[in-house]
Amino acid sequence: MIKREFSLGFFAGLITFLGASGAIQANSHDVAWTFGNVGAFSYRLDDFSPADAGLGASIGQEDPALTIYIGRRYQITVTNYTAHPLQILAKGASAGTDIPLSSMGATTSPFEFDPEVAWEDDGAGTVTFTLTLNLYNAMTESGHVPGYRCRPHASLMRGDFNVLGLPLTNPIPKPIEKGSINIELETVASGLAAPVDLKPATDGTGRKVLKIVEL
Repeated sequence: MIKREFSLGFFAGLITFLGASGAIQANSHDVAWTFGNVGAFSYRLDDFSPADAGLGASIGQEDPALTIYIGRRYQITVTNYTAHPLQILAKGASAGTDIPLSSMGATTSPFEFDPEVAWEDDGAGTVTFTLTLNLYNAMTESGHVPGYRCRPHASLMRGDFNVLGLPLTNPIPKPIEKGSINIELETVASGLAAPVDLKPATDGTGRKVLKIVEL
């Protein structure tokens, strides 16, 4: 019994030590991507992980429409972040009607303080956040669409998010209403044991002939 208590205590202490030292850490995100830039004209998708991230975009695309999912946590790195800080937003028809919801850098936006979104900015070009239903609702308020932009180049460097994983509001389909067409059934054969086959007619009309083999 003494040996068993020592073993459990030893492993518990080892796990505590490794966790505190950072040797054991949960993954802080589900999907990550990196934005480079093409001058001050567009973001460029330079990298993403994992390979099956499901972003719906290819390396090298400029201002790509990215597919993201409700409930997943995302990490975005902007290579030239001082010149092109990223904003997550409710995207309008033009930059003047955009509503920033989370911003990289010193500028603060409302969803940076939402505990469920858990916005993290390391100050070195990487932000991490969780796409919650509340954040999506804010992105789509008053005719806006989910999107992103560069804060100082908002009219040029901008793109869309395609959001999937929304909860079903009513998963049960409506009943099919009774129509005006009547369908009547008529017995054309009975007492057949088997087999029954359908063969093309030999008269070239394209008709099908029911072949009955009597046992």
